[in-house]
Amino acid sequence: MASPADTVPLTGIAEPTGPLPGPFPWVAMYHSVGDRSPDPYRVTVTPERLAAQLRWLRRRGLRGVSVRELLA
Repeated sequence: MASPADTVPLTGIAEPTGPLPGPFPWVAMYHSVGDRSPDPYRVTVTPERLAAQLRWLRRRGLRGVSVRELLA
């Protein structure tokens, strides 16, 4: 059975509502990636959901960077 978090559409997650405030990087953070069954606080994302979110970002021209790249 899907939880409410699983039914939220991926579209619109990172849509800006206006101009960005400056050259600040967008940061996606995850507490945990794995099986969510023992996760009472719902801070774990399944590998499948993470993959779907990363595909969504890639389709919009976004990509991951290392900390070294970020600070350069």
